[in-house]
Amino acid sequence: MNRILNIRHTSLMAGFFVLSLCLGACESNSEAEKSNASESPYITLRVNYGNERTDKVVDSLKCEENMTIYALMKQIPDLELTEKVYEGAGTLITGIDGAHNDGQHFWVYCVNGAYASTAADNYVLEPGDQVSWYLTDDSSPCD
Repeated sequence: MNRILNIRHTSLMAGFFVLSLCLGACESNSEAEKSNASESPYITLRVNYGNERTDKVVDSLKCEENMTIYALMKQIPDLELTEKVYEGAGTLITGIDGAHNDGQHFWVYCVNGAYASTAADNYVLEPGDQVSWYLTDDSSPCD
């Protein structure tokens, strides 16, 4: 009987040990994620004009709380935007630095490599986001 209780006690202690290791690992991962996010409070913006023109890259843009892509772009002094507001849908970017939608090409943007399916004034940024704009004839340049 003592031997059975001893085996159960040992199994129970081993289970608690494994559980504490797992919880410690989970806590370490979440702390690391928080640390990484707080280390990079900046946004990088890339504009690909889709021709021989050199891409524009603006990095170290400060990400303010609840900042949208549109708000971020409006504060860049040498970035000329043309937009059209659609009531209930948001602001569509129709031109960047003189390169405009033309019936065959249109502006789309991706965040962290994924196509964004909402207007630029509806997309709220997170610290560390990478935003890329493409003047393209392909609806999925992010792939």
